[in-house]
Order: sequence, then structure tokens, then C-alpha cells
Amino acid sequence: MALAAALLVLLQEDPRGLVERLRSDRVEEREEAARRLRALGEAARPALEAAASGGDPETAARAKEVLSRIDFRRRLGARLLAAVPGIEEKLYRGDDRAWLEAFLEAAGETGENPPSPALRGADLEPLAAGALRGMREPREFENVPGMIARYRIRSARPVLLELARSGDLKTLASCASAFADLAGRDDIPTLLRLAVDAPSTSLWTFQALVDLRARDRVPDVLPFLESRSPEVRREALQVLGALGAAEAAPEVLKRLDDENDNVRYWAIQTLAELRVKEAVPGITRFLRDPGTPTRREAAKALGELGARESIPGGAPGLRSRAGPHPGRRPVRRSRVPGALVGGGG
Repeated sequence: MALAAALLVLLQEDPRGLVERLRSDRVEEREEAARRLRALGEAARPALEAAASGGDPETAARAKEVLSRIDFRRRLGARLLAAVPGIEEKLYRGDDRAWLEAFLEAAGETGENPPSPALRGADLEPLAAGALRGMREPREFENVPGMIARYRIRSARPVLLELARSGDLKTLASCASAFADLAGRDDIPTLLRLAVDAPSTSLWTFQALVDLRARDRVPDVLPFLESRSPEVRREALQVLGALGAAEAAPEVLKRLDDENDNVRYWAIQTLAELRVKEAVPGITRFLRDPGTPTRREAAKALGELGARESIPGGAPGLRSRAGPHPGRRPVRRSRVPGALVGGGG
């Protein structure tokens, strides 16, 4: 009944009459008229726009202020306004820190209230850019970009990229990872440039290429095989295998002579994954490798390539699947956890 009565009052409100009350000498009357005009929303816009362009400067300024608040409410959205009481007042003149706090509250991350089941990524989208710019504490840099990626707020990509390029290593890591998670095919050139400028982001770039099935970008991956970083060379091998880039076989074969044992290990695995039979002679020599995981990976690869006869019959242990390679580190994961597997440098 109370809701119905309130709606009836709104329907009976005359925007032009309320605009006239913006001229009142009494502050309380002006504030009450402004509040009711904001509640009317778009229904009050014609009367407010007429007043905003009128001859009374004070009334015009008050009308413009109400119009600004109506636009602000529309930007936030009805679902967010309903789910987080007081959010409009908190944010209208709040700094970026206020936007971060509002984002965390709406997402149920403050511990005060559980996340609203009615809110989705699209409802939180108006808060995302301000939330990113409001980050100050290490924990916020670790968590907030990932939250925005989980909510699939793609409009935050420009701010994520800006922060990735201007921040410290921790900011770079969290923002670059989230940017890659949200990337579309149009973002691939930006991701590749980011990987060149900041090699520590290469795994996220490569993971995005796999997620986006960007096989046409294989030529852009090949230069990373020449990186000074063995970790980047290893990651490039992995993405070539994940993309099924058989045309890259000549360049992958060269990595059998890489100075880094872990890169050689992944070159063997990638050649087997790409079914490069021409690699059999080069892989066979690793059966004498002093590193057991590499010997086992060579034996496994030869079996997959149909060259079991090359495996010494007296060494059955070489036929078992290779275990983790020495020095492997935890995987830095994107949307598809199993697509790329991390390894040490």
C-alpha cells in the first residue's frame, strides 16, 4: 500500500510546479523540490531543460544541477541504486576511493553485506573504472582487477591497460592479466606490443591468443622464440603447440639446440604435439641426455611420432610419461587453465 501511495504521489507531481519551487527563498523548499524532481527522473527533464535555459541565472543553475543528478542516476542504473542504498549520495561528489569502496560493497567484498544476487557485471560496470583508479593498497591491486575480469566488465580495458603500462611490477601483473582475460580479437595487437615492452606479461598474451583461437597470429609469435628470456621462449613454444602451428616446425626445430634445458624440453614436447616426423633424428639424441625428465619426454615424443624403434629396448623406464620438469613454477592462469602449462626458466 505504501509503495502504491508513493507511486500515486509521483504520478500526480507536476514537474513545472516543482521547478517553480526551485525559485523559492526557502532553502528547505528548494531542496525538497529538487529531491522530488530527481525522483521523477526523465519525466521532469522537459521542464528542467526549459528552466536551465531560462533567464533566471539562479533557477537555471539549480535546474542544471538536478539534470546532472538525473543523468548520474541513469548512469548508475536502477538495479545498482536499489541494491546499494545511499550509493548516489556517496559517489556524486566522491573521489576514486569512494568508487572503489562502492564497487567492493556492491560486489559483497567488504564483509558488511553479502553480494546481491540481483547484480551482474553489467550492473557493476559503471563503478569499474573509478574502482581501478581508487586502488591504493597491495591487496586491492592483487584482487580488484581480477574481480573486474570475473565480472566480464570489458569497458574497463582502457583503464587496465593504462595502469599496466604506468604501474609497478605488481600492478603490471594484475592489470595485464585482467586485460588479457577480457581481450577480444581487436586487442591482439595491443597484447603483442605489451608482451614486447614487458616480457613478464607474455604468458597472458599467449593465453589470450589460445582463448581467441588466433591461429592467424602465429607469425607474430615466432619472434618470441628469439627472446633473451628462456621463460618467454618456452611460453612461445607452448602457444605454438596449443594453436597447432605446424608451419612453425622449422623454427621450433631450432629450439632443440637452445642453450636452456627447459626450452629444449618444451621444444621436444611441441614437436610431438605438432606431429613433426622430421624431428625424430633430433629428438633421438636426447635419449642420452643426462636430465631424466628430458630423456623421458624424448622417449614419449618418439612414441607419439611413431618412432618407437628409436627407443633403446633395454631402457623401459624411458617409455613412461615424463614427470614435472625440474624448476617448474606455478601456472599463471587465464580463462582456460589447461591451455598453457608453466615451467621454470
